[in-house]
Amino acid sequence: MADLTSAGTGAGGLGTRLARGSFLFVWACWSFQIVRLGLFQTAPLVWTLALLGAGAGTCLLTTPGVRPLSPARAVWVPVSALGLTAAAFLSADTVTHLSALSFAAYLVAFLIPRGNLVAGAIGSTLLIGAALAWAWPQGPTPGALLRLVAVPLGCVAAGVLWRFVLHRIVGRERAHRSSAARSAESSAASAEALEASRTELAAIKGLVVPVLERIAEGDVIDARMRSEVAVVEAAIRDRIRLPHLQDPGLVAEVERLRRLGVEVVLLGESSSADTPILPRLARACRSAIAPVTQGRVTIRAFPAHRAAALGVVMQTEDEVVRVQWSANGDVIAAS
Repeated sequence: MADLTSAGTGAGGLGTRLARGSFLFVWACWSFQIVRLGLFQTAPLVWTLALLGAGAGTCLLTTPGVRPLSPARAVWVPVSALGLTAAAFLSADTVTHLSALSFAAYLVAFLIPRGNLVAGAIGSTLLIGAALAWAWPQGPTPGALLRLVAVPLGCVAAGVLWRFVLHRIVGRERAHRSSAARSAESSAASAEALEASRTELAAIKGLVVPVLERIAEGDVIDARMRSEVAVVEAAIRDRIRLPHLQDPGLVAEVERLRRLGVEVVLLGESSSADTPILPRLARACRSAIAPVTQGRVTIRAFPAHRAAALGVVMQTEDEVVRVQWSANGDVIAAS
């Protein structure tokens, strides 16, 4: 199934080198049979034109490509087949199986799997109709008439079946590949989410484990330890609430302020962008809050549709300072 693509099955597979080689081989074998039976010697001009026409029709039918034949090409295949049929009728003595008629039937019928359904249907109808019109005045037996048209009718059935089965196979394979692609995409997304979750848990573990180990080892839970626990808890809360603000430099500055006793609160909107904060914006925010030594600092991430991407309010005993930046780190408001 790996080669079941439009390049291999488009135009019923008849636009490939293998198909052309196979049809030309059959044409050569059939031409040799015409010569061997002596038909060529009885009407050399007629059979020369018929053989050349059949060869041209074979090359047209197997024109390289993955699409149906153009109308200008497709129309000449039935013409060559009907010319070959006429030569067969001129050389036949009785109504029976005619090898030339059989080859002509293959040419027009296989326009159907090639994708030229109208040309194939009309050509096959004309060919079978011509055979019946030639045979009927001769009063053939039912058996002789059946031998005459059996192969042309079988060629039409084979062409239709070929087209139908190949269409079903390709359709199912494409559906299977689409399903496999969706499954692979879903698996990749799940694996990516799992890896991100593991990375996040490892980062949180790196924050929590050292504190827990100290407590387990018997460190006194005094004011300093409680402050340490509060800093770790706030850092974990920030990671969960605003993962896109986890710039290393900004995170370190927030932790430093909290250890100094500054109350730092990070707020975010549910519609905030999921893309990480740009380094320039992180540096601008870090520079703004670095001078603070007391009071409260509120860092807020705004919704994605707002002009301001990030804002800071710094409250001390003496003043309140507000700054807002765009996503690129440009100051758009300050007071």
